[in-house]
Amino acid sequence: MSERRIYAHWLDPDYLGRYVLPEDRISTRTSEFEGFLKLHALAGDCIHISDVQPIESRVLLHCFADPEFRFFINQHPDFLHLIAQPTDRFAAKSDRLARICKGLARIVEFGDSYIPNTFDSASLVPTVANHFVGIATEGDAEALFHQRGALTQFVANYKGADLVLVEGLYYALKHFILNPQAPVPTFTPTEAVSYHHELENALENIPVADAGHRQQIAETLDLAKSEQEKFRRSLILAKLQHTNVVGHPDRLKYLLCVQAWNVAVGQAMHADCHSAYPFRGILPIPVHCGLSRGRATFNVRISQEDETLSTLPFYEWQPSEIPWRVVSRIRHEYQNEIAQYQGSLASLEAPLGKTSSGAIEANFASLAKVAAKVIAESDCHWPKIPNVVSQTCTVACFTGGVIASVVFRHPLPAIAGGAPGPALAAYSIVREAVVSRDAKLISEALQQFGLQYNLHRVSDDVAANA
Repeated sequence: MSERRIYAHWLDPDYLGRYVLPEDRISTRTSEFEGFLKLHALAGDCIHISDVQPIESRVLLHCFADPEFRFFINQHPDFLHLIAQPTDRFAAKSDRLARICKGLARIVEFGDSYIPNTFDSASLVPTVANHFVGIATEGDAEALFHQRGALTQFVANYKGADLVLVEGLYYALKHFILNPQAPVPTFTPTEAVSYHHELENALENIPVADAGHRQQIAETLDLAKSEQEKFRRSLILAKLQHTNVVGHPDRLKYLLCVQAWNVAVGQAMHADCHSAYPFRGILPIPVHCGLSRGRATFNVRISQEDETLSTLPFYEWQPSEIPWRVVSRIRHEYQNEIAQYQGSLASLEAPLGKTSSGAIEANFASLAKVAAKVIAESDCHWPKIPNVVSQTCTVACFTGGVIASVVFRHPLPAIAGGAPGPALAAYSIVREAVVSRDAKLISEALQQFGLQYNLHRVSDDVAANA
């Protein structure tokens, strides 16, 4: 399978950080972003993650804390590629281990200027990082994860509010360090990453007539007074006091830094395309300034913070509800459909938008259809052999009772306790009808969401006119 390699901007810790989102929206947004991740997994994509994302990305930490995700990633380790340069801070002799530890080293190097956006305590990640001082190889690191290992005991004794996130960090490190099939490829960036440089590029690309956005970017550029501040957005965050107040100039400036930083990182991640996330009231730099290559971009047409799934009122279901074990089954059993969809996407050399969009959408529809059958079957709580009918499928809530009353002229539970023969045969027909109905609605939702999310690559013309 030729996997499309994507850098997902929204896995950056800042997109779900307390300095960007109000506290009451973090949980909902985390769930939605996990749904985006599941869609990419269903589509056969490969996600390139940066050095700090397995350390501080709330979405990834929640995923790794979930046993079902750990089963999925063990079955499909190629889904996540950790792209990082090696660090010599912990004296690792293994190049691979030095790459895995780069995110930990980056945070330790911030020193007192480190402002945690995911964990409550600024000391938590540095404390975890200290366990790797003097660890030379993956074999040495394995002792940290034994039942009595220092890192295992640290997590077991942790009593803070971030327990789920701490567990996620533990299992993320364990996955990349102890699973030799977890990709941590050699990576040499072409140039230093700078949010400031991308903002300068954006300013050049914005028409002079767009005075408002030009002023936003110019004022944001002026925040950096030193060369160090041009490369470390955390130093800029320290100057802005109202980043979680919607509409405040401090928030607008910081979100510009976040978007520009992720454009810069994405350019260096050896990915085929970006999966960006523009904020309300902020110029979507990756989309409208042509700074990202081959986009699969969230909310290109809307360019605001509104939840995409709120526009799917015809079915009360979200991709985040798909269990990871089901995602694993689909990715394993429908490799042909996934390969056809991936094969219809434009190659790296092809001009954007030149591949037939009809072929792409048709192949995605075929994939959505078979995936929906598996999802509907897994969601259905009607047993195939009706010993006890304790609850119904999702769709049965509004269709099952009607079907049962028409076919049987008495309540469904009575069927389960009735005579076997014709009643059981009729029950199977009704169950299949409910699952089919569920699958049809899920397939439609997947296809509609794929279009709204722009899961497919789009041309520069389409993006510019969005």
